[in-house]
Amino acid sequence: MTQDHEADWDEGADQRPSKTQVKREFKALQDLAERLAGLSNGELERLGLGAKARQAIAEIRRIPASGARERQIKYAGKLLTGEDTGPAALYLDDRQS
Repeated sequence: MTQDHEADWDEGADQRPSKTQVKREFKALQDLAERLAGLSNGELERLGLGAKARQAIAEIRRIPASGARERQIKYAGKLLTGEDTGPAALYLDDRQS
């Protein structure tokens, strides 16, 4: 019975991303949120982001460099986890080049 339980646990572990991978992905979303803060409200709307995410990103612009700004960036990154960020990332990459 113990061996069956261990086999089930091992199978589930292979399906989940590692903790390090999850952290990398979340950091990438935070970086994207910070980059998106440089866009105007109109540009953010055209990218198809949700209202809460747009509002959180707009709030980043208002907060000067401090711990509060870092917390806001983390919050915006968390909101971006439920969004399709592909178009936003492509837009920012095209804008830089």
